[in-house]
Amino acid sequence: DFHPLDFLDFDAEREHLTKYLEETDRNSVRLKLDFQVATTERLGDFLASGKAQVIHFSCHGEKDCLALEDGKGCADIVTPDALKGLFDAGQKKPQFVVVAACHSEST
Repeated sequence: DFHPLDFLDFDAEREHLTKYLEETDRNSVRLKLDFQVATTERLGDFLASGKAQVIHFSCHGEKDCLALEDGKGCADIVTPDALKGLFDAGQKKPQFVVVAACHSEST
């Protein structure tokens, strides 16, 4: 059975984040924003680069996994151990990570 995932309003989320962070920029904190589709490969490459101090990503989630994209618009299921592996492979760990997904408090 095919069960499509609910639509996530990334445009609205990007707009809210940009507005909030622009206010932060005025208070002498300089941030570079980069919005991309969260594929497992892209997240792994980004973490491996060691460039991120803060990461915010939105995706679907279940109690035992997150669903990133596979680069073709389909879900790529990522377990907590696989996600930990992506972060452990990085040169420098981000200082702050936000995961916006259902059940993310338990994953």
